[in-house]
Amino acid sequence: MMRERSWIREIVGITVLALILAAGFGPAWAADDGAVRFSTEPTSLGIPYWLAEDKGIFKKHGLKTTNTMGHTALVGLRAIGSGQLDISFQSDPPTISNIAKGIDAIIVAATAQGNESMKLVAKKSIKSPGDLIGKKVTWMGGTGGEFGFIKFLGNRGIDYKKLDHVNLPPPEAAPTMVKGAVEAMWFWEPWPRKVMKIKGDALHILAASKASDYEPNFHLTVRRGFAREKPKTLKRFLRALIEATDMANADPAAAAAAFQKVTRSSAADAKAALNDYKLKIWLDKSYFDTLQEVSAFKKKLGHIKQIPDWKKIIDSSFLRAVDASRVTDFPN
Repeated sequence: MMRERSWIREIVGITVLALILAAGFGPAWAADDGAVRFSTEPTSLGIPYWLAEDKGIFKKHGLKTTNTMGHTALVGLRAIGSGQLDISFQSDPPTISNIAKGIDAIIVAATAQGNESMKLVAKKSIKSPGDLIGKKVTWMGGTGGEFGFIKFLGNRGIDYKKLDHVNLPPPEAAPTMVKGAVEAMWFWEPWPRKVMKIKGDALHILAASKASDYEPNFHLTVRRGFAREKPKTLKRFLRALIEATDMANADPAAAAAAFQKVTRSSAADAKAALNDYKLKIWLDKSYFDTLQEVSAFKKKLGHIKQIPDWKKIIDSSFLRAVDASRVTDFPN
C-alpha cells in the first residue's frame, strides 16, 4: 500500500509540473519563448532593428522584443553582464575591454562595418597629414577611432606622438574644433558632419578612414546564458535581423524614414547617415584578424591584461545554422 501511494504521488507530481510548464510558468530556462531584450543607439547602426520593429519582422519571426535605446558600447555589455539585456552591439574596443574583464558574453555575428566612417577635419591651412606634427589635434583615447588614427598616421610615416594630443569625447571635441582651440579632429560620423555644418567655411575634410588602414566592425554580443537557454529565439533573432538588414540595403527610402523617425533628424542628415556604415551580417577571417589586431593594440596600451581567446568567445554555430553562406573562411 505504501509503495502504491508513493507511486501515485510521483505520477501526480510529474503531471502537475508538466501542466505548470505548459502554462508558461516555472523557471526561465524552461521556455524558449521568443522574448528578447536588446538595445540600439541613435545612429544609422540601429536602422535594421528599427525596421524589424516597424515592419513587423520581429513579430513575423515569433519574437517578443524589448528595445532599450542607448544601452550600447560599454553600457550595453555591462547591461548584459548584469543580466539586464540579452543582446547588444558595439564596436571593437568596448567589446574587447568588457569581455577581457570577464563579462560572460559570446559573439554570434558581425552586423556592420565602417564606410569611411572616421574623418580628419582640419583648418584649411592644414594641407596634408604631415602638417599636423606639433599641432593640437583632438581624438578620443582608447577607442577604435584612436586605433584607426594611429594606424592611418603610421601608414603615412607619421609618428602620432609628434602630435599635441587633446583627449576629448565627441560632444566636447566638436565645439572645441568649432571654436578653433585645436587645429584638427579625428572622429567618427556624425561628429565631422556636425562640425562641417557649423564651420564649413573655415574647415575641410582632410582625409577619411579606409579599409586598408582600419574600419571598425560592430559585434552582435549575446549573454551566454541567453544563448544556452534560448537557442531557438536567438536563431529567430538572427533571421529577423538578416531580413531587416537586407531591407535597409534594398530600400534606402525606408531606411532613411526609420532613421528620421527615431532620431528626429532632417531628410538631408538621414540620407547622409545611410553612407556611414556598411550594414551586413557576416563572419570571416578578415573580421577575426581585425579583432585580434585591435586586441593587441589595447594590450600594448595597458587597457587589458590578456587578449581574450576569441575562438572560444565567437560562436559561429548560430549564424551557420541560419545562413551558412554568411560564414566564410572562419577559424571555428
